[in-house]
Amino acid sequence: MSNEELKGLLLIGEDIEYQNITIRNYKLRQILKELKLDKYNYLLGLSILDVKDVLKDSKIDRNKLKMYDIICEVPEFTDWFIEFLNVFTNLEWKFGRFRDFVAYNESGKRVRFTEDMYDGFMKIFKKMYCVGKGKNEKIETKYANDKVKKYFEEFEEWETNLPKKNDVKITLLSILESLATKHDNLNMITIQSYTVYQLMATYYRTEQIDNYDNLIKSYYTGMLDIEKINILDSHWAKETDII
Repeated sequence: MSNEELKGLLLIGEDIEYQNITIRNYKLRQILKELKLDKYNYLLGLSILDVKDVLKDSKIDRNKLKMYDIICEVPEFTDWFIEFLNVFTNLEWKFGRFRDFVAYNESGKRVRFTEDMYDGFMKIFKKMYCVGKGKNEKIETKYANDKVKKYFEEFEEWETNLPKKNDVKITLLSILESLATKHDNLNMITIQSYTVYQLMATYYRTEQIDNYDNLIKSYYTGMLDIEKINILDSHWAKETDII
């Protein structure tokens, strides 16, 4: 499956099939009401961890181990991964005899999850649930003249020296609340039918549109020399990666 095909399926909220295993694409209402947010965050944590996180205080050579090794060798991680698979595949899994995980589908057919499936499965899962979103690219600003440039540089210096607040958080719930308030066609009821990917796609696209609007407004007020930048670099409809 190409990245473009995967993105298309996630945009319309579909579950994803990976090597005969269906990865469940929960709606926000299901996460908040059925799964509960604490459990969701707990299970999501497994997909974020890597060997360096787990063995940061250990003398074991981390270069010789993979995350799948830890999952198979450490009972707590084995149980964690089984719970993870149970929730996100809707199957009942058990640890097998050959460093694998075994379940039976609705037809009674035996299904295996093996080491060579781990990276591909997690890649899709992380994209589906937007785990590890990178930083936005910074567009170089070309000001209309030196006076305007000096003004903005002084403002940025003042802003940098402001006391930093460590309690500012952007969370799944805060994004949900903000989009439900900001968009005319969304509210606290309708947004519950969104998946996490759809929510974050809307969030990042809204941010991109707002940035573009601010860029155009800066041009019309004489603050920005639009001829010195490539407007397509920050176009409101520019392709964007959710993760």
